Amino acid sequence: MAEQVSPGAQSPRQQENTKLVIAAVIMAALAVILTNIYINQIKKQNELESFKVYVLKISMSPGDRLRSRDVEEISVPDTQKFRTTFDQMGSLDTTGLKTRIDLKEPLQRPANAGEILLYRHFTSPDGGVIDQKITPGKRLKVLSINSKTVPGALRVGMFVDLEAAFNTQFGVQVLPVMERVRVVALGTATSYEAATSRVSASRFSSLTIEVTPEQATQMNLIERVMIGDFDLTVRNPSDTAYTKIPSGGINPAVVDLVERRRPALGATQDN
Repeated sequence: MAEQVSPGAQSPRQQENTKLVIAAVIMAALAVILTNIYINQIKKQNELESFKVYVLKISMSPGDRLRSRDVEEISVPDTQKFRTTFDQMGSLDTTGLKTRIDLKEPLQRPANAGEILLYRHFTSPDGGVIDQKITPGKRLKVLSINSKTVPGALRVGMFVDLEAAFNTQFGVQVLPVMERVRVVALGTATSYEAATSRVSASRFSSLTIEVTPEQATQMNLIERVMIGDFDLTVRNPSDTAYTKIPSGGINPAVVDLVERRRPALGATQDN
């Protein structure tokens, strides 16, 4: 006897088919989700195993300021072969380059469309014209630095914090002298640094910074009372915080220390 089905109701076979269709839809949805998860994992893995290079879309001349739209960011597999190849071209310093692009810094060297942007594009090709690049009203000051504390990757254009040791009423103390100081030149090999954008730590024992005339005089006095040379630490160029010297410039505590010792300095000069 045939099974009676009320109007509008599904037969057992129809119900079974509906369940199969629903199960198939759920399985398909899960497959899509799992596929997307897998693709995202692969993307993240590739990002971790790659580094960025920046290729110019247009030709630029010295003085032209970079804009984000003028540069194409490309991910390169982080393999020994690619790393060696790009290192031979010159310093990439991808983090610093990204910051320079964001800050729209001007190029110091000409560059053609399709050329990979390198750190040297931001350094003057001729160290002999360094005086022409001094900000009006500022002065260049050379400081002796402790080579043992100099990071091997130190380059012109980086920002550093300066510290030095002093004899105080509490004994020898290391005090911050200046924060976020831009390195204008390194040692006596300015042209070498500008040409290669890379120097080994043994190649320099001093750096040049830009200061006001008053700061230049204060730094001259500080150098006469401090113990040894300046120690320095390198900071990210986008880090603009003055954590130890909120007012900026030279640490007022160091200036006071020098002022208190000025009579002794004068007596030393007379003798």
